[in-house]
Formats: sequence, structure tokens, C-alpha cells
Amino acid sequence: GTQMPQNAPGYEHCGTNLAGWLDGQHPNNQFQTSSNVRVCFDWYADGDCNSETRINITNCGEFYVYQLPDIPSCWARYCSYNPDELKMNEEEEKTSVENLL
Repeated sequence: GTQMPQNAPGYEHCGTNLAGWLDGQHPNNQFQTSSNVRVCFDWYADGDCNSETRINITNCGEFYVYQLPDIPSCWARYCSYNPDELKMNEEEEKTSVENLL
């Protein structure tokens, strides 16, 4: 993936039991850095922030750079996804549904 999700992906996603997600926003402006942004790890399937760490994010125009500390547990992993693929999949799904009607 190319960026961290800004909401909980769910328990046992991203190849781990404890998927890390951004509990905050990516910086909007190019070359802007957001400091001390909270990353949550959901230990259960409830979408809560059961464990956390803080990261820095820089907007480099077409991509983001993340300064990531060590994960809080060996079962945790930072999660990522590709927003362009997500949009494409949503459009394909919409087209498929329309073709069925």
C-alpha cells in the first residue's frame, strides 16, 4: 500500500492480529509535516485504540513519508493500503451491480 488508513481496518487485517491505523489526518499541503500523530493498534475486534504509538508524517506531493518507531508488540504491524486501487475496486463493483440490474 501507499498510505496508512485513517480508520481501523479491523482485527486480523494487514497480515497481523494487531493492525496499526492512523488516528488523525495526513498533512494536506505539500512539504507539510504533521508531528506526533497517534497510530492505534486494535487488540480486539472493536475498533478501539488498545495500544498506541506516535509518528511523524510528511506530505511529499504524490506520496507520504512516515517516520515509524518500533511497533508496541511483535504481533503488531503498521497497516497500509492503496487509495487508487480502492477507488478502482469501488467503481468496478458499482459497474458490476449496474450490469446486473
